[in-house]
Order: sequence, then structure tokens, then C-alpha cells
Amino acid sequence: MLTLLLAEILAITGAQLVPSDPLEAPRVVTVLIEGERILEVGEGLKPPAGARVIDGAGLFLCAAPIDGFAYWDSDHDPLYASAGVALVTDHGNRVLKVIDGRNSPSRAGYPTLRIAGPVIDGFPPSTSDAAVARTSVEAQAQLEPLLAESVDFVAFHSNLTPEPWRKLIELAHGAQRQVWGPLPRGVGLLEAVDGGQDGFLFMDVLMSAGRAWDSAQLADFEPAILKLGAARVRLVPFLAGNARLLAPWTASAPELDWLSPQFANHWRGELEMRNAQLADSAVRKEFDERGARALATQMELLRRLHAAGVQLVPGSGAPHPWLVPGRALHDELGLWQKAGLPAREVLRLATLGAAQALGIDAERGSIAAGKFADLLLLRGDPSQDVGALREPVWVVLRGEARSREQLDSALANLRQRQLRAQAEANRPIEVGDPPAVAGELLLSGYCETLALGVRSAAERYSVVRAKDGSLSFCGRRVVPQPDGTRVEIEIEMRVPKGQLNYFSVQLKGATQHLSVEGHFTANQWRVQRKIDGVHFDVQTALEPVAAVDVGSVTGLIMIGATRGNGPFPVLTFHESLQMEVVRWELGLEPDGAHYLRTPSGVKWARFDPRGALLELSEQRGSAGVKTVGSNTLPESQPGLPFSDVKLREIERARVDDAARRAREAPVGGTGGAGGKSGEKQ
Repeated sequence: MLTLLLAEILAITGAQLVPSDPLEAPRVVTVLIEGERILEVGEGLKPPAGARVIDGAGLFLCAAPIDGFAYWDSDHDPLYASAGVALVTDHGNRVLKVIDGRNSPSRAGYPTLRIAGPVIDGFPPSTSDAAVARTSVEAQAQLEPLLAESVDFVAFHSNLTPEPWRKLIELAHGAQRQVWGPLPRGVGLLEAVDGGQDGFLFMDVLMSAGRAWDSAQLADFEPAILKLGAARVRLVPFLAGNARLLAPWTASAPELDWLSPQFANHWRGELEMRNAQLADSAVRKEFDERGARALATQMELLRRLHAAGVQLVPGSGAPHPWLVPGRALHDELGLWQKAGLPAREVLRLATLGAAQALGIDAERGSIAAGKFADLLLLRGDPSQDVGALREPVWVVLRGEARSREQLDSALANLRQRQLRAQAEANRPIEVGDPPAVAGELLLSGYCETLALGVRSAAERYSVVRAKDGSLSFCGRRVVPQPDGTRVEIEIEMRVPKGQLNYFSVQLKGATQHLSVEGHFTANQWRVQRKIDGVHFDVQTALEPVAAVDVGSVTGLIMIGATRGNGPFPVLTFHESLQMEVVRWELGLEPDGAHYLRTPSGVKWARFDPRGALLELSEQRGSAGVKTVGSNTLPESQPGLPFSDVKLREIERARVDDAARRAREAPVGGTGGAGGKSGEKQ
């Protein structure tokens, strides 16, 4: 009792407990909460003196649901909290972003984050932020730093091939981590189950190649259903993937006001493209009918998977277009109930069942002493209708309690902030000068990166020639974050006699400072990494490289100044500044544009006559990103123009292109009055 008197206790009294386990009987209880944890649950408990008391009389009390599949952004926290979501499982994101988010003390009262770091994929990567692993060696290089950062599980994408997939499973299981994803390329479902994959994304994993959901026969799935049920496989069904396309969304939907400019633009763009494709009423009718048949098939399949014993894990897929963070999880649960699963069973699957499938049920998923205090007070009984979960009267997340009024106020503040952000999205990003280096300034410039028409990053760069003739390529790149913080990258690369021999990279996040410094000596690179100024490790690479790639335009400017046609090695760094030597290949276009094939996708770069970057277009997975630049060097200075060797290569490309066009041109002109095209004259 002395401990209770010294600590601040939250007491919820008189509410009817709806247990996560359907075998337990509902009862009226008092819950005592100390800090983030539940202290005691019982009937007739008396709150200690000085406790904060929430009167739950006439309300229903249940554990808060878990979202097993989403992509987190800090802007979405108020949406998740308003919907009463206890935990968000992020299936692939930038390392610093999710580590900062998971560990930030400012996230009290928001859902817990369960993170994988970047999704790991093969080549070409399916998403722009994927970490590429083409071999088992690359899989190990990608995964070991993530495990060192204590990611909670491992996520991969569908272009991963069998060899690195098996390595991920081996390493993850050795570190007691689960591996989740779709099917890797070239691996069947039963092989994936036998191979040890812990969890599967989407019911598409059951679909045979070339089949479609609107014409699928349920009998075809029976062998797989029996196998998955016997193996107690974990599966995120994601019915909302189809259902979202059948909802009557509009470009003026009020939900867009809660989103950042990037997401709002993306959602509107997706809707505009879809509406254009379905402009014909007959085409739309067919689309809707096929979508309805596909959803009906998936709902029946969900029921059969559940009956067979498959561990179904609810996942919202937010913030894919028209899947609102928080609300989309309730939409998914509503579809499960509509598919025929009893409401009480859906509630179990969203709480204790999800926690068991994710391996976190010792601390989450039910209301019991010692577990995290993630719970909801509701007006309706969610064991009768899971729709009762949608608007909690009170939300308690890790012991922080918020009333409906407080939650609605937070949503109103979010809306105002996002509307301001959308209005200000085109304002320039403030960037300081690049690192200062002594010598003659040869080139300087400013670049902005645009994603979905919104500035997503900006950079200032310079090229300086020292007294010994060596060139230093320097840049400062700023990437604003949705929560108002910035990620800043400083880079310097030193090139004496045309060969890179030194570089320094500083990556500063909201709570972490990562740095690397590399020297090329004795025919090898020695690269030291530090975290917050403390030595972390020394890495080595056994070959010279043409440039260092950390997302800065300085690497491309350096390639423009020093490289000609053909392949060359590049030292690239992933977000944890884990290094890898990869191959790029440069092809020069007739107009002088640089066409670069890289492991993460294709880049097209254009430079002005003085060597400044004017435009960079990147295709990474299905995403396109554009960077536009300007030369800030005084007009009187010559800059760093292409070498005579490169100019001759460009001229050769122009001549070859003209000859090719001549060979492909039809004989006899255009086929007008002078004769038919292709006819001998």
C-alpha cells in the first residue's frame, strides 16, 4: 500500500470487462494502472487515496487492438490514438525514422511501434526505400546492422530470391526474430511454409499464377488451406486491399485534411488516375462487379482459413491510398465480421490473437496484471459488434489516458497543422552551406528534390580545387520530416589525380548522429563508423571506387566530372551507414544526358555546360523522384565542364544515333506523292 501511495495510480472503476479470451466470462471490474503497466484487475477493488479515477460505469472495457500491417508516419499517431490502436507493426521504413519514433519519449499516449527497418528486396527493388539483397552475402550485410539496431522482426518483399531469403530466415531465427513477407520470387507457398517463413502478407500467396480473384474457385484453395492450418501459419489477409477500391471516395474527402501534402497528393493522384481509367460507365460497372466478386471470394476464403486454424492477423495497410490510419483497421475488422466470423472472435484475433501470432502476448493483447496498459472504454459491446471499437470514450495507451474530447481536439489540431502544411508545401527548404574546404571554388549549386509535386529534400553543393590540384566535392542535404524535424547529411569526397581517396559523411537525425570516415590506403578502403561520437566499428573494402552514394547529388556531379561510358564501382551506404560496393553503369546520350543503371533503379542526369546538375530523374521500384538544380557560380567563372574525352564520347553517341535513325527511316520519304513508303525507286 505504501508503494501505491507514493506512485500516481490510474484507476478505472465499474466498467464491464470484455475479455480477449472468449472462454472468460464478462464481469464488472476495477483496473489499477501504475506507469505503463496494469497493476491489478479485480472485482470490488478500491482505488488508493490520491489515485486518478475514471468512472467506467455503464461502459465496456476491452484490450486495445493491434495493427499487424501498416507503414508508420509520426503524423498518423493522433489518428491511431483516436481509433484506439495499441500497436502499429511497420513493415518497412527508413531506419532512423522508425528507431527515433519507437524510442522517442514524446510518443507517450501513442501506439507502440513494432519495426523491421527497411524492407529487404531483390533486384529490381519493389519500393524506393528497400534494402537490396541479391545474394546470401548481401542479405547478411543488410540484416546484421538491423539486428544490431534491435529491430523487432524482419520484412521482405516479393523480388527477393530463394538464396537471400533462406539467409534472412537463418539469421533472423538465430536472433529470435520473425520473418514476414509475401512469397519470395520462385518459391511456392508450401515450400515457404516448410522453409520456415513465419508470417505471410495477403491471401494472394494462395493464388496460382495467372488466376484472378473474381474468377477463382474456392475448391482450388482447399489443399493449401489444410496445409496452412496444420502448420498454424500466420497470415495478414488484408481484405481492405480490394474493398478500398469499391468505396465512393472523392478528391474533397475530409480525411485528406489529416494527411501531409505528400500523402494527400498521392491519394488524390491515385483517385484521379483510377477515375480516368473508369470514365466509361460500362467499364466502371464491370470493374465494380469484378471487385465485388473478388471481395466475396476473399471473405469466404477468410472464413475457411479461420476454421482450419490459420492464425489470422488483422492489418490495415495504411496509409495506402484511401486506407486511413487507425480507421482502416476497424474497416478491416468489420469485413471479418461481415465474412461470418463472430464479433467476439474478431475481437480476440485483433487483441490476444494478434499478440500471440507476433510473439508478444506475454506483455500485450489482454487486460491482466503486469501487461502494458493498452485498453479502451466503449459505449457498445465489441463482443456483439466490433463496430463499437470505432470511437472509444476513453483510450489508454501504455498508461496514458485520453478522453474522447481530448482525442477529438488532437485530431482538430492535426487537421489545422496539415492544412497549413499543404498550403506551405511549395516553400523552399532552408539549407546551410556545404562543408567548407580551403581552395579555389570551381562549382556551386542548389538542388531540390520533388516527390508527388512536393519538395521532399534540398541540397547545396560545391566543388573546390586545393593547391595540390585535388578536387573536393562537398554537399549539405536536408530532408524535412513530417513531425517538423530534419535529417541532415553532410558529405565531402576528395579526389586527387582523378581517384577518390577520402570521404566523410555525417548523418544527423532528431536523436542520432551517425558518421563515417573513409581512407583509401594500401589498396583498400578503411571506413570508421561512429554513433553519437562513439566508435562503432571499422569496415574494409578491397577496391577503389568512383564515388560515394548517400543520396547526395555530389556523387552524380563527381561522376559527371570524372567518368565516361561503362561500368564502375560505387561505395553506397544504407541508412544505418552500413557500406556496400555496388556496380553502376554509365551510358552517354546524344544530347549529353547521363543514363545510369544502378542496383536501386535507373537515373537520368542532365548537366549544364559548366558541370552543374540541372535535372535528375530517378526510377526506384514503382516510384519516380525528380531533382531540379541551378548553378549558383558567378557567370564569369568557367565551372567544371566535361573533359575533352567525355565530349568526344557524347559526339560519338550523337553520330551513332543519327546513323541508327537513318537506317530505320523508311525508303522514299514519308510515302506521300513521291511513292509508297518502303517501295524501291
